[in-house]
Amino acid sequence: MGTLATLAQRWFGHADSIGHRPATREQLFIDQLTIAGRDAGVILDVGAQHGQNALLYHRDFPRARIFAFEPAPDNLARTRAEIAGKDRIEAIGAAVGDSVGEIELHLNSHDGTHSRLPIGDTRYWEQPVQALGTAAVPATTIDAFLAERGIADVDILAMDIQGGELPALRGARGALEAGRIGLIAIEVLFKPIYRDVPLFWEIGALLDRAGYSLFGLYDCVYAAGNPRVLSWADALFVGPRHQKLS
Repeated sequence: MGTLATLAQRWFGHADSIGHRPATREQLFIDQLTIAGRDAGVILDVGAQHGQNALLYHRDFPRARIFAFEPAPDNLARTRAEIAGKDRIEAIGAAVGDSVGEIELHLNSHDGTHSRLPIGDTRYWEQPVQALGTAAVPATTIDAFLAERGIADVDILAMDIQGGELPALRGARGALEAGRIGLIAIEVLFKPIYRDVPLFWEIGALLDRAGYSLFGLYDCVYAAGNPRVLSWADALFVGPRHQKLS
């Protein structure tokens, strides 16, 4: 385990040595398939929005049970419509965080930006977004859900929950410390697009302590006002089961 300051150096130094560069979102799915294998059994899609990622996982992993978590009622209804007839996908109407109960969800003009946090510095956004109000929604944790369903291992944990990723990882502490999650595909923020949002460095440090290594960055988005400023990206972390050295 290294210090927070060396986390990015590990990735970027490794990238220079093997020619591995921040890639596209399509490459993110290819890498998950390559590492996890087509026989992956359980996938958690946290922040399903309209079910688009759940459908991609359904296509790529023919044996997987896919649990798509979406707390916003309108998004949840659309997800359920989109996955109709896909018997390996189950939509779960709940947010994922660090406690079981209820959270306040901030609803915004773009339904892919709903968050447990209010809108932050809009200079780092791709396009304008406006706050519409809040709604109380049910919440669970990954550890609680796995215990409730009797699930021993997760092959892929995918999370895109607009700044709520760190609480969700804290709610998966038991699974992470036991190495029960194989891959984590997660949106990471480098700038405060939400108020008081945990940034990449905090998420990376938590996963580093749990034995997870950064594999790559994908679909990097830069600030509209300055293309040298990275706002957010997708990241892929690999768990202990995928880190054996020959």
